Amino acid sequence: MSGTMKISHGLPTPGREYLSEIWDKSENHSADHTPGTFAAYLRRSAESLEQQRPMKPVLLPTLTQALLEGPC
Repeated sequence: MSGTMKISHGLPTPGREYLSEIWDKSENHSADHTPGTFAAYLRRSAESLEQQRPMKPVLLPTLTQALLEGPC
């Protein structure tokens, strides 16, 4: 059993820093195994925990008012 978490780099937004950008910085190159970090907890759970319940998809409605129209 394994787990995956997608961490988005997001849209370039002035004044906003995304978690993936923080992890990409050279000073954080070992953050995935530094004790007490979110990444360390994520790694530990992925290595030692096993899903017991069957996974069920969550069906979400499409928010049509949030869709963009016109050429991209």
